[in-house]
Amino acid sequence: MRQWSGTFAAVIALAISVACYAGAPGVDTGSFDPAGLTEAQAKELLNLVLHHERLVASGVTVDFERLLGDDGHDLHPAYFTFGVSTDDPRSAATSVVGLIAIGRMTGDVWELNLCRRYSFPELRRIQKAITQRTRKTIAAEKEQRRGLGCPER
Repeated sequence: MRQWSGTFAAVIALAISVACYAGAPGVDTGSFDPAGLTEAQAKELLNLVLHHERLVASGVTVDFERLLGDDGHDLHPAYFTFGVSTDDPRSAATSVVGLIAIGRMTGDVWELNLCRRYSFPELRRIQKAITQRTRKTIAAEKEQRRGLGCPER
């Protein structure tokens, strides 16, 4: 039986991991503006969280509805807030995923019905890139987070 060299095995493992990740959503960390996230970037971040947390299945349509107050402004000024639902063609039904808020200046992500803050290595890496551009910290958003209605942990 032939033994593979360590370098060749590492290259094969890297190729397999890239192929597995190819279908996953990505966020371009080089295009953040000092004024904060755009709606499109917030949706990219939301899509990353939904897939990482396995809140959506493959093959279903995900709908992001940006929620605004009666005055036409965001429900929470420092956050984009989205109602998220999916449509599965196999069941002909719409399923509610949740109510998600994303910090404009930090990329902080909360599910508001459960008061769950999402955090995982890839998200933290992206949040670091955002906060380096905006020069804001998640700690600095403490006052705005109170408006989300979720207790600090």
